[in-house]
Amino acid sequence: MSYLKQREERMASEAQESSYRKRFPKGKDWKTPKKNPYGFCGLNESSYHGMETVAISIEKHNELKQELEDLKNDYHFSIRNKHMEYEMLRKDFSKLITAMNNLLQENPDDEYIKTVLKDVGILPEWM
Repeated sequence: MSYLKQREERMASEAQESSYRKRFPKGKDWKTPKKNPYGFCGLNESSYHGMETVAISIEKHNELKQELEDLKNDYHFSIRNKHMEYEMLRKDFSKLITAMNNLLQENPDDEYIKTVLKDVGILPEWM
C-alpha cells in the first residue's frame, strides 16, 4: 500500500474516531470489537461494534411484496365501494328531502315536517 493511501486512511480513521467518541464516549464495560470479517470497509472498529446485518429470504421478500400488493388492491376496492355507498345514500337522502318538501307543500301547517326539515338544515326559503 502506498504511503499516501495509508496516510489518508489513518487521517480519516482518526477524524472519525474523534468525532464519534465525542458524541458517544466508551463506557466502563467497553470491549474492543472483533475485526471486521468483511475486511476494511472505511469504518473504524469502534464504529461497527453494535451493527448487525438483517436479511430475509427472497421467498419471504416476494411473499411480503405480494401481501402489500393485495392490501393496495383491497384498499382501492374498499374506497370504490365506500364511494358507491356514499352515492346511494346521497340519492336516497335527496329522494327523502324531495318527498318531505312535497308533503310540506301539501300540508303547509304540519309542524313535524317543518321540524324535520329544519333539523336537517333544508327548510325551504318560502317557509
